[in-house]
Amino acid sequence: MNPQALWGDYDTVSSLSICQLIRPKNADYVTVVRYRWDGLVLQLLDGESGGPGTQESESAELATLDREVAAGIDQEGGGDE
Repeated sequence: MNPQALWGDYDTVSSLSICQLIRPKNADYVTVVRYRWDGLVLQLLDGESGGPGTQESESAELATLDREVAAGIDQEGGGDE
């Protein structure tokens, strides 16, 4: 497991599959978010088909989720209690 800074999406890497594991606030589940690096572009993949996401807002929603997880906020909007 590596932090995002070490995902391997560098121009010297021609292709790579990346899985980000998200477990908010020690929940009893883990969400897997998949990406594909093609040597030029890091692409968020659609969860069901494994293909490219169909909505432009997926990247923005994922970025928001990443910030919430980093801040310790659960998906219901509550903070550490």
